[in-house]
Amino acid sequence: MTSNPNTMPNQDQTNMSQEDTSSDFENLSIKELWKLVENWYREYCPDAYNSLGPPIRTEELQELETKLGVKLPADYKESLLLHNGTIGEYFPFLETHHCICHKEVISEWECMVSLSKQFENDDLDFTSDLPEFRDVYWSSKWIPFAVDGDGQSYFIDLDPTSVGNVGQLGSFDNELGIERLLGKSFQEFFSNYVRDIYCGKYSIDEEGFFWPTKQSHFELKHSWT
Repeated sequence: MTSNPNTMPNQDQTNMSQEDTSSDFENLSIKELWKLVENWYREYCPDAYNSLGPPIRTEELQELETKLGVKLPADYKESLLLHNGTIGEYFPFLETHHCICHKEVISEWECMVSLSKQFENDDLDFTSDLPEFRDVYWSSKWIPFAVDGDGQSYFIDLDPTSVGNVGQLGSFDNELGIERLLGKSFQEFFSNYVRDIYCGKYSIDEEGFFWPTKQSHFELKHSWT
């Protein structure tokens, strides 16, 4: 059984409609986008709303950047300062991916870096079909922020090629490598996600997972270029 919530919750607060263009969402701050997500979850998927994690603490954010050895993009840090991942798996961005907290980010990143080192001396071809990403299995500058629990993850790329953008997002499969570009930034990715759920492009199954009911932004290959 699925639901197709394609009307706007708290219409007076959001002052938007399904006919709004993506630019209307792109102009919103991360905080404003999260408010829309919270309103929608509260109305249509209480389990997802209740799974949203608390804000990351300042010392936890410092620990995260120290462990990763990077300076995280401002838009992603702003998101963590509102919700540090989720509790459980009720917050997928697409299909069954859900946000992970800073401790899980570190754990997933360490696992992938270790796995990548195992392949360094192997004669394997990691050439990417996407010119924005480097031809490696995994880079220490790729920061996972969402996983599906089955070998797939979404990551922030802080070391792109000359044709890519610092902070661009990619989809990674442990067996297939990089699958697609998700956006030029976390802000762009998140705003497109919010636009899609408010335009009725997702349904919710009984377990709280979102599934595309119409062609979503993420299925339009390189639609942002």
